Amino acid sequence: MTELVRTATCIVEGLLWAGSVRSLDLCTLLDLQEQGLRRVISVLPIGNRPCDQSAEFIRQLLARLKLQHRIVVSADDAALPPDYVAHALGDDLAPTLIHCNAGQNRSTALAACWLIHHRIGAGTLLDAARALSCIMEQRARDLGAVPRLWPAMQANVEAFAAWKDAQP
Repeated sequence: MTELVRTATCIVEGLLWAGSVRSLDLCTLLDLQEQGLRRVISVLPIGNRPCDQSAEFIRQLLARLKLQHRIVVSADDAALPPDYVAHALGDDLAPTLIHCNAGQNRSTALAACWLIHHRIGAGTLLDAARALSCIMEQRARDLGAVPRLWPAMQANVEAFAAWKDAQP
């Protein structure tokens, strides 16, 4: 297995990775597939025409590798309905790579929601602050700096955690 060159951070061994669009290079994806990767969630910005072209390239690449692909469309400052996030994350515990363009804001927020949704991490009931801290510490190790998280994305994680806690 080759080294992942800081493009995808392992958050939960064999289950969750977070990264930037650079995580979608063929070598990284093949490495992650060897580790069990089955799903990729692309958190793409709204209304960005080059992004539309990138999404099509990503879709074709992942289809060739037989990986499930889900797209979450969001601006950095957008409110995301918790049920929309839950649908994108899926109820099954498929090994997942979550990425956005820079691998700092939207992917960090969605990865924290993934931990909360699947109740994985330090204890089984993660709150938003602990989930974000877990993701940000691990991404900082690979990025060499703490990821930039917009207030709206932090609010999305907090809203998701509250919504999840209210579920039966």
